[in-house]
Amino acid sequence: MTHKLSIPQHVVQMVTERIGRAHPFDVIDPKKTALLVVDMQNYFMHPDYQAVPMAREIVPNVNRLAGIVRAAGGHVVCCESTARDAMMLNYKVVMVHDALAAYTEAEHNATLATFYMIFGDVQSIDEVAASMQRGGAPAAVAS
Repeated sequence: MTHKLSIPQHVVQMVTERIGRAHPFDVIDPKKTALLVVDMQNYFMHPDYQAVPMAREIVPNVNRLAGIVRAAGGHVVCCESTARDAMMLNYKVVMVHDALAAYTEAEHNATLATFYMIFGDVQSIDEVAASMQRGGAPAAVAS
């Protein structure tokens, strides 16, 4: 079970008014796509360290998303950089809420709301698959 997404309606309305639609990146070109897997190492996963309990729960979702990206022709890389840094380098960044974890639901949603409002987009795995389909991925990718 993952965190339940809860972005305040006023944030969604603000983004929609600014961009003209709810998801700024609702068309993703798979050939120009890389999934960055961040902080899925022992320090965040292993119970003897600073483990984020939900992190172990999202592993199947991270693997599913990686499969969707690879099948569409994108790349999967593991790194230690952050989504905000990527945005500052002019990358179109999508946080995939059901493949992310935090200590609490409140922290998870506060981070995503701020990111969505200022830095990029927040989508589910299914929404990313649909966005990649619109961007040119084969229809089978979304299943």
